[in-house]
Amino acid sequence: MQQYKFNGDYKLRKIFNRELINLVHTSDMDLVVAVPVSRHTMMTRGFNQVASLLEGIELTEALQVKVTKKCNN
Repeated sequence: MQQYKFNGDYKLRKIFNRELINLVHTSDMDLVVAVPVSRHTMMTRGFNQVASLLEGIELTEALQVKVTKKCNN
């Protein structure tokens, strides 16, 4: 997972994708929400690692990234 998420090995999503699709289809859930990534993370990684793992599953966009200013203490 580290290789996929932090080293950008996007091809590895296919290994996890099948299992996640099966889990979603056999579980009793109302919706699937992918955790969004910030603009900075998207630019750094080039993809949303959670949304990519759930490729092929209908996702509900119920969350947003909130950008806050950092406080210098």
